Amino acid sequence: MTDQPTIRPRRLWYGIAIAVLVLGVAAGIGAFLFALRPALGHLQRFETGQTVRLSLSAGQQRTLYVSGDTAGGELHCTANPAGLTLAETSGLTMSQGDESWSAAYQLRADRAGDYRLTCTSPDGRKDLAIGAMLSGPRLVGGIVAALACPCGGLLFAGIVCLVVALRRHARRRALREATPPPGFG
Repeated sequence: MTDQPTIRPRRLWYGIAIAVLVLGVAAGIGAFLFALRPALGHLQRFETGQTVRLSLSAGQQRTLYVSGDTAGGELHCTANPAGLTLAETSGLTMSQGDESWSAAYQLRADRAGDYRLTCTSPDGRKDLAIGAMLSGPRLVGGIVAALACPCGGLLFAGIVCLVVALRRHARRRALREATPPPGFG
Protein backbone atom coordinates (compact mmCIF):
# COMPACT_ATOMS: atom_id res chain seq x y z
CA MET A 1 0.00 0.00 0.00
CA THR A 2 1.54 3.33 -1.04
CA ASP A 3 0.92 6.57 0.71
CA GLN A 4 -0.64 9.13 -1.51
CA PRO A 5 1.48 12.29 -1.53
CA THR A 6 -0.11 15.37 -0.03
CA ILE A 7 -0.64 18.35 -2.20
CA ARG A 8 0.89 21.49 -0.80
CA PRO A 9 0.02 24.19 0.12
CA ARG A 10 -2.91 22.84 2.06
CA ARG A 11 -6.49 24.06 1.72
CA LEU A 12 -6.15 25.58 5.16
CA TRP A 13 -4.74 28.69 3.42
CA TYR A 14 -8.11 29.34 1.80
CA GLY A 15 -9.66 29.52 5.28
CA ILE A 16 -6.91 31.88 6.46
CA ALA A 17 -7.51 34.14 3.45
CA ILE A 18 -11.26 34.27 4.17
CA ALA A 19 -10.59 35.01 7.86
CA VAL A 20 -8.32 37.94 6.91
CA LEU A 21 -11.01 39.24 4.53
CA VAL A 22 -13.64 39.08 7.29
CA LEU A 23 -11.29 40.83 9.73
CA GLY A 24 -10.61 43.54 7.14
CA VAL A 25 -14.32 44.20 6.68
CA ALA A 26 -14.88 44.24 10.46
CA ALA A 27 -11.93 46.62 10.96
CA GLY A 28 -13.31 48.93 8.27
CA ILE A 29 -16.73 49.04 9.92
CA GLY A 30 -15.11 49.61 13.31
CA ALA A 31 -12.93 52.44 12.00
CA PHE A 32 -15.92 54.18 10.43
CA LEU A 33 -18.01 53.87 13.60
CA PHE A 34 -15.06 55.16 15.67
CA ALA A 35 -14.83 58.21 13.42
CA LEU A 36 -18.58 58.84 13.73
CA ARG A 37 -18.77 58.10 17.46
CA PRO A 38 -18.90 61.78 18.47
CA ALA A 39 -21.85 62.37 16.14
CA LEU A 40 -23.64 59.30 17.50
CA GLY A 41 -22.96 60.15 21.14
CA HIS A 42 -25.05 61.76 23.82
CA LEU A 43 -25.95 65.44 23.54
CA GLN A 44 -26.37 67.56 26.67
CA ARG A 45 -29.30 69.80 25.70
CA PHE A 46 -30.19 73.23 27.01
CA GLU A 47 -31.61 76.56 25.79
CA THR A 48 -30.28 80.08 25.54
CA GLY A 49 -30.52 81.80 28.90
CA GLN A 50 -30.01 78.55 30.82
CA THR A 51 -26.75 77.59 32.47
CA VAL A 52 -25.27 74.19 31.68
CA ARG A 53 -22.66 72.52 33.89
CA LEU A 54 -19.68 70.74 32.37
CA SER A 55 -17.16 68.60 34.19
CA LEU A 56 -14.05 68.38 31.99
CA SER A 57 -10.51 67.15 32.38
CA ALA A 58 -7.52 69.19 31.20
CA GLY A 59 -7.35 69.33 27.39
CA GLN A 60 -10.78 67.78 26.93
CA GLN A 61 -12.76 69.22 24.02
CA ARG A 62 -16.45 69.54 23.28
CA THR A 63 -18.58 71.21 20.62
CA LEU A 64 -21.47 73.58 21.24
CA TYR A 65 -24.22 73.01 18.67
CA VAL A 66 -27.21 75.13 17.71
CA SER A 67 -30.40 73.43 16.54
CA GLY A 68 -31.19 73.85 12.85
CA ASP A 69 -29.39 73.60 9.53
CA THR A 70 -27.56 76.87 10.05
CA ALA A 71 -26.65 78.56 13.29
CA GLY A 72 -28.10 81.87 12.03
CA GLY A 73 -27.93 85.01 14.12
CA GLU A 74 -25.60 85.80 16.95
CA LEU A 75 -24.82 83.64 19.92
CA HIS A 76 -22.86 84.97 22.89
CA CYS A 77 -21.50 82.45 25.39
CA THR A 78 -19.59 82.94 28.63
CA ALA A 79 -17.94 80.36 30.82
CA ASN A 80 -17.17 80.48 34.54
CA PRO A 81 -14.70 79.99 36.11
CA ALA A 82 -11.92 80.95 33.69
CA GLY A 83 -10.14 78.07 31.99
CA LEU A 84 -12.67 77.09 29.35
CA THR A 85 -11.62 78.39 25.93
CA LEU A 86 -14.43 79.08 23.45
CA ALA A 87 -13.46 79.32 19.78
CA GLU A 88 -16.12 80.18 17.21
CA THR A 89 -16.54 77.64 14.45
CA SER A 90 -18.86 77.09 11.53
CA GLY A 91 -19.47 74.76 8.64
CA LEU A 92 -19.78 71.60 10.70
CA THR A 93 -23.27 70.13 10.84
CA MET A 94 -24.57 66.80 12.05
CA SER A 95 -27.89 65.03 12.29
CA GLN A 96 -29.25 62.77 14.99
CA GLY A 97 -32.54 61.17 14.14
CA ASP A 98 -34.75 63.88 12.69
CA GLU A 99 -32.75 66.73 14.28
CA SER A 100 -30.06 68.81 12.61
CA TRP A 101 -27.32 70.61 14.54
CA SER A 102 -24.75 73.23 13.47
CA ALA A 103 -21.50 73.77 15.36
CA ALA A 104 -21.16 77.24 16.89
CA TYR A 105 -18.20 76.91 19.29
CA GLN A 106 -15.39 74.51 20.02
CA LEU A 107 -14.81 74.29 23.77
CA ARG A 108 -11.47 73.30 25.31
CA ALA A 109 -10.73 72.96 29.01
CA ASP A 110 -7.35 74.45 29.84
CA ARG A 111 -7.44 72.72 33.22
CA ALA A 112 -9.60 70.12 34.90
CA GLY A 113 -12.68 71.44 36.62
CA ASP A 114 -16.38 72.05 36.70
CA TYR A 115 -17.51 74.83 34.39
CA ARG A 116 -20.77 76.72 33.95
CA LEU A 117 -21.64 77.84 30.44
CA THR A 118 -24.37 80.36 29.65
CA CYS A 119 -25.35 81.45 26.14
CA THR A 120 -27.62 84.28 25.06
CA SER A 121 -28.92 85.40 21.69
CA PRO A 122 -30.52 88.70 20.66
CA ASP A 123 -32.49 86.65 18.11
CA GLY A 124 -34.53 84.94 20.81
CA ARG A 125 -34.62 81.43 22.23
CA LYS A 126 -32.43 78.79 20.61
CA ASP A 127 -32.05 75.10 21.35
CA LEU A 128 -28.43 74.28 22.14
CA ALA A 129 -26.48 71.12 22.85
CA ILE A 130 -23.01 70.17 24.00
CA GLY A 131 -21.55 67.08 22.35
CA ALA A 132 -18.27 65.38 21.70
CA MET A 133 -15.98 67.10 19.24
CA LEU A 134 -16.32 65.86 15.66
CA SER A 135 -13.28 66.85 13.64
CA GLY A 136 -12.77 66.77 9.90
CA PRO A 137 -9.46 64.86 10.08
CA ARG A 138 -11.00 62.20 12.31
CA LEU A 139 -13.90 61.77 9.91
CA VAL A 140 -11.64 61.63 6.83
CA GLY A 141 -9.36 59.13 8.59
CA GLY A 142 -12.35 56.95 9.45
CA ILE A 143 -13.60 56.99 5.86
CA VAL A 144 -10.13 56.15 4.51
CA ALA A 145 -9.76 53.30 7.01
CA ALA A 146 -13.30 52.10 6.25
CA LEU A 147 -12.26 51.70 2.61
CA ALA A 148 -8.64 50.62 3.08
CA CYS A 149 -9.22 47.80 5.58
CA PRO A 150 -11.72 45.80 3.49
CA CYS A 151 -9.78 46.49 0.28
CA GLY A 152 -6.55 45.36 1.94
CA GLY A 153 -8.26 42.22 3.23
CA LEU A 154 -9.71 41.52 -0.21
CA LEU A 155 -6.35 42.05 -1.89
CA PHE A 156 -4.59 39.76 0.60
CA ALA A 157 -7.28 37.08 0.29
CA GLY A 158 -7.22 37.25 -3.51
CA ILE A 159 -3.44 36.95 -3.70
CA VAL A 160 -3.30 34.07 -1.21
CA CYS A 161 -6.11 32.17 -2.98
CA LEU A 162 -4.48 32.68 -6.38
CA VAL A 163 -1.03 31.56 -5.18
CA VAL A 164 -2.46 28.53 -3.36
CA ALA A 165 -4.55 27.49 -6.38
CA LEU A 166 -1.64 27.85 -8.81
CA ARG A 167 0.80 25.99 -6.57
CA ARG A 168 -1.66 23.18 -5.86
CA HIS A 169 -2.37 22.84 -9.60
CA ALA A 170 1.35 22.75 -10.44
CA ARG A 171 1.99 20.16 -7.70
CA ARG A 172 -0.82 17.92 -9.01
CA ARG A 173 0.54 18.12 -12.54
CA ALA A 174 4.07 17.30 -11.33
CA LEU A 175 2.78 14.28 -9.40
CA ARG A 176 0.83 13.01 -12.46
CA GLU A 177 3.90 13.31 -14.67
CA ALA A 178 6.14 11.59 -12.10
CA THR A 179 3.75 8.66 -11.57
CA PRO A 180 4.15 5.89 -14.18
CA PRO A 181 0.94 4.73 -15.88
CA PRO A 182 -0.66 1.56 -14.47
CA GLY A 183 0.93 -1.67 -15.61
CA PHE A 184 4.46 -0.26 -15.96
CA GLY A 185 6.01 -0.99 -12.74
